[in-house]
Amino acid sequence: MRASEADRPFYRRPVETESEIFLFSMWRTMMRRRLLLILTFLGIVSLGVIGYFLWPTRYESQAELSYSFDSSDMVQLSDESLGSLGSNDEETKLATQVQILKNRDLVLAVVSKLNLARNPDFYKGANASIDSSHLNPEQQETVAKIFDHRLSVRIVPKTYLVTVAYRNRSPQLAQKILSELLSEYIQRSFEARYLDTQQSADWLQKQIDGLRTDVEDKERRLVQLQQQNGLLLMSLGMGSSGNDGSGGGQGSTVQTTASMQLGEVIRAYVAGEADRINKEAMYRASLTGDPEMLASIMPESKISALRQQQAALDGTLASLTSQFGPQYPDVVAAKAQLTEVNRAIRKEVANLQEQLREQYLAAQRGEDLLKKTETGAEADAFKQLGAAAELVALQEEVESGQRLYEDLERKLKESSVMAGLKSTQVDIVTKPYTAARPAEPNTMIFAVVTFFFGSVGSISAAMLRERADRTLKNAYEVEEAIRVPVLGQVPHQLMNQIAPSPANGTRVPATPVRVFSLLQNNPKSRLTESFRSLGSSLMLSSTRRPKVILVTSALPGEGKSSISLGLATILTQKKARVLLIEADMRRPVFQRSFDTISRKTGLATYLSGTSSFEEAAYHPAEVPSLTILPAGPIPPYPAELLDSRVMADLLDRGREEFDFVVIDTPPLLSVSDALPLTVQADAVLLAVRSRLTRLHALLDTHHLLLRSGKSISGVVLNDVSDLDGGQYYYGYYNSYYEDLADSKA
Repeated sequence: MRASEADRPFYRRPVETESEIFLFSMWRTMMRRRLLLILTFLGIVSLGVIGYFLWPTRYESQAELSYSFDSSDMVQLSDESLGSLGSNDEETKLATQVQILKNRDLVLAVVSKLNLARNPDFYKGANASIDSSHLNPEQQETVAKIFDHRLSVRIVPKTYLVTVAYRNRSPQLAQKILSELLSEYIQRSFEARYLDTQQSADWLQKQIDGLRTDVEDKERRLVQLQQQNGLLLMSLGMGSSGNDGSGGGQGSTVQTTASMQLGEVIRAYVAGEADRINKEAMYRASLTGDPEMLASIMPESKISALRQQQAALDGTLASLTSQFGPQYPDVVAAKAQLTEVNRAIRKEVANLQEQLREQYLAAQRGEDLLKKTETGAEADAFKQLGAAAELVALQEEVESGQRLYEDLERKLKESSVMAGLKSTQVDIVTKPYTAARPAEPNTMIFAVVTFFFGSVGSISAAMLRERADRTLKNAYEVEEAIRVPVLGQVPHQLMNQIAPSPANGTRVPATPVRVFSLLQNNPKSRLTESFRSLGSSLMLSSTRRPKVILVTSALPGEGKSSISLGLATILTQKKARVLLIEADMRRPVFQRSFDTISRKTGLATYLSGTSSFEEAAYHPAEVPSLTILPAGPIPPYPAELLDSRVMADLLDRGREEFDFVVIDTPPLLSVSDALPLTVQADAVLLAVRSRLTRLHALLDTHHLLLRSGKSISGVVLNDVSDLDGGQYYYGYYNSYYEDLADSKA
């Protein structure tokens, strides 16, 4: 059973990855728009070439600076505790120097010294009447921007080197400006660093004076504290402090009687606590009443011997019982002895438990006594430790102040020497020089940039043009738009086969007679295969084979007449009788295509009653089973004729006398002639021309048919390019028949 129309699958793209689909789509777009792509690329390249020759020539002068960031770059207070007055981040320092080289004041100083405001090589607005040392704010802004635009300062990665470059139309002026810039920069750097050093020295002197007074005050307080509390401060290699009652600092400690007594009490308390824990554990283990555990805890007790005696009696009793029975006298005597031993064991267990209990309680009382003693000793020790801690802290402050005082005095003496050392922080490694070849324009950069923008611009133009194109291109777009299957696709290449270009290069349009000729003379061509596929798809498109097939289109020029003739010709190859009716009486083409068809008779004369069917019909000699009813002379009212009873009778006659009736109708959006015929047809085929039929035209046609009560049975996509899928569908047939021909040969 054939599938219903609702269940019929639509065209789907082959399963591919998103990247493959995207790349293939871009490639097809560029091939279709290759003329626009080439013209856009050439246009951008031309602009790049023009820009290259119009770009002003500039020479570049370069120099290289080396920076040294050692310990002499700032006056340091302490290498360990106080750190540096400046930043230790060398990358930040290098970045700071780069910004200083671009400083506005430095730039204006160079402009003033070289009088660049009067030099036309520096900028176009130069004037001999301008005084470079007295520029107004607007002029300063102008020359500063020009200078900064042509100045380049770059840090060499992973080094302390900085490359400085300046560009100008004159190579001599570029080198002169760069030399003056570096000279002014180094001079200002030296002055700034020397001033910083002098300020640091003044600051150090003030700190030393205040520190001297503070140390003297603390020394007097230290002596008073020792005298008031009767404490002795002892100097040691390392200070310590802990529970032994000593408080100490760096290199000093204080000893008191109360602290030593507290240490002895704490040690005794720790030992008593450990003894109590041991006695408690033994006592709690004895509460289980397990003789074996008690024997392991107190091996010197009688319980070990009693356990051995118990084990021997158990063995003897078991042996006698198994040999003589339970009433034997020796068995009875052994049981009595075993009972006595068990009683002795229980008594011994009770004695040991009581003994361990007494030991545990005694240890607990001793621990409580030591705890009270420790509490009293701690109170006495803390009274003296408070004063001792204050003494040690004060001693540490005095010693720290003395060390800082000595360090500041040493730094103050070194400040004048360091001021001289800091002047060598920056050196000119490479003196300013100018290359012989100009730096601008850069040929390689221009070529790369022009090629890049040419490629991007041309591809973008092609993609935008493709995006703006609202015509239908392939079966996927048609089916997605109206949800109607594409039953056949006529490839674009057949245009060259049907209508080869003449010698003068003009293109001859494909006509139905050429389609008819190719179908008859070349049954293995791609055109024949496309129409054969259309006929098969049409027959399988519904459960009932259609007899009356209407072919129409949205607008003129979409190839419906050629498709009608091609479909009728293919159907005759199945040994069927086919009637082809040219119902487009406003613009008939069969009479112009076939020289043997009379223009005086046809469908118009038959419907108007001026000729019979046999007089109006045409029978091609090449295809005897095909009958063509051409349009005939153009009538004044073709719509009334097509909607007449005579036309309905003609279709009924066609159903009876022919196997298939193919009707070539006018475009639906141009005129309404075809609408009455759509109701009488079994199948409606809509011709859509690739890259000519627009989406809105297809949608309007589809909605028009739906409103008239008839749906589209299928779509024939005409003039499909290889780039839109034609080669994918029909390229197989060429290779198949070529292989078949080779095998027969």
